[in-house]
Amino acid sequence: MLADQTRKIQKNNTFNNKIRYRSLWVLKSIHRESIARETLNVRATHQARLYKLISEGCKIIGYVRKLPGKESITTRLRLLESMVDKLVKASSVEMVFGSYSSASDEIFVKRDTTKTTVIPRTKGNTQDFLQFLAAANYPVTIVAIDFAGLTTNKPDLIQFLRDHKAVKNIVIDNIESQNKTYHLTREQILSDETVLQLFDCRSAPVRRSLMP
Repeated sequence: MLADQTRKIQKNNTFNNKIRYRSLWVLKSIHRESIARETLNVRATHQARLYKLISEGCKIIGYVRKLPGKESITTRLRLLESMVDKLVKASSVEMVFGSYSSASDEIFVKRDTTKTTVIPRTKGNTQDFLQFLAAANYPVTIVAIDFAGLTTNKPDLIQFLRDHKAVKNIVIDNIESQNKTYHLTREQILSDETVLQLFDCRSAPVRRSLMP
């Protein structure tokens, strides 16, 4: 954790300029090792659960999304591709669909309804995602980075699950921000308000493209 940035005049500074510096708080090695082991255990458990689903015939599908912003197309695509890479490496997704520009509370059927820029290494946008799910005749597990990476619109999530019976599980990777993952069944989301409430996240957005 970084302390607040401060300024001071350094000795032997000819022009008496204020020099910026930061104080860096560093965990003791014993604590770093403990946190590293715990994180590795969380990742290993997460992957083991996904491998079990795969062995049972479930398709693991990733979904990425980025909020509308002012960055260049090149930057936006680079950030989205970084998210895709993380899903492939950490969650063994078979394919990824993505929304080039949409809000987290925008309903699925309204996302990417106009022609959008194709995100590298994806199978298409949100509309392609919905068509894929509608045609699926096998169980599907959706994986996203953070709840907002999928949706924060609870009523629309319920409608989404009712419209797409093939979706049996939704997995949320929050290892970077909370050191945990959420493996949720459709039944849990549809019947348990406390589980559904997880998607109504109001905290600061997780920077999904910067996760290791």
